Amino acid sequence: MSACGSSSTSSTTTEPASSAPLNTQQAKLSIEDTILEKRHVKDKVECPAEVVKQKGTKFVCVATAPNGTKTTFTVTELNNLGYLTYVGR
Repeated sequence: MSACGSSSTSSTTTEPASSAPLNTQQAKLSIEDTILEKRHVKDKVECPAEVVKQKGTKFVCVATAPNGTKTTFTVTELNNLGYLTYVGR
């Protein structure tokens, strides 16, 4: 598992949504960097264009390797500031 920003413990509280959408480009680039670092492969990652910036929100990004193999990453927002964690499956 990798993260963008700082780590945090789980919590059941929710914070109000921010008026600005989450920058999913940050998640995309971070996942691509992790794959390159760990697997030494340049995958192409696609994430949703718009996601609500709100603690606890989850979304899926898909990495496609040059050979066509796809890996799904579940991305979780840790807070309303855009800090994320992701896990590939």
